[in-house]
Parts: sequence; structure tokens; C-alpha cells
Amino acid sequence: MPGSHGPTGITPEQRRDVLEAVRGISGARVSPSRWDRLEAALDAVAQALAADDPADLDSALTELALADTLRIRTRLGDDADEPPERIRERLDRIRHAVSEEAEAVAPRGRTPPNVTE
Repeated sequence: MPGSHGPTGITPEQRRDVLEAVRGISGARVSPSRWDRLEAALDAVAQALAADDPADLDSALTELALADTLRIRTRLGDDADEPPERIRERLDRIRHAVSEEAEAVAPRGRTPPNVTE
């Protein structure tokens, strides 16, 4: 719905959802092939953030949640790795972009909630 998301498009709730997803993925251990799927979902999140598109961000967060559920399906004996460097870098860039945007829309003198975690 146009105009329903405020002046910047992406809502504070969506930014919190992104930060929550980033925190969850940061501590995940999954197989290398599953990191590839998470990486594609993270790219979609980053693109939606860059475009300030709330609808695309919702879709990307859904894609990310679906990709993230794969970690519970790792079969016994499958390799489970911590996030590779390229994923950690994407997570850091996304965290920074969300925090930067939250600071830009926060009232002066107030720290927005949940952006420093």
C-alpha cells in the first residue's frame, strides 16, 4: 500500500526483523551448500534495503526465513560449518545498513531501539 510505510519506506519493525534474522544466522552452523542458499537470501535482503522497498524486503525476509529453516534439516554426518567470511561480511554490511537507516530516522538525541545489538 503506497504511503503506509512512512517517509523512508522500510518500517522500524522491518528493521528489527532484519536485525533478528542477522543475529540468528550469525550463530548458525550449516553445510556449505546451505550457506549458498542463505547467501542468495541475504543478497535479496541487501538489495531491498538499498532500494528502500518494504514489499521487496518482506519477500526477502520470507526467503531468508525459508533458507534459514534448512539448518534444522542437516543430516547426521553432514558437515556443518560456521558462517564463511563472505557471509559474515554480508551480515555486517546488512547490520550496518539497517543501523544507519534507523539512526537517520530516529528523533535527534534518541538512540533507536535494538539497532546496536
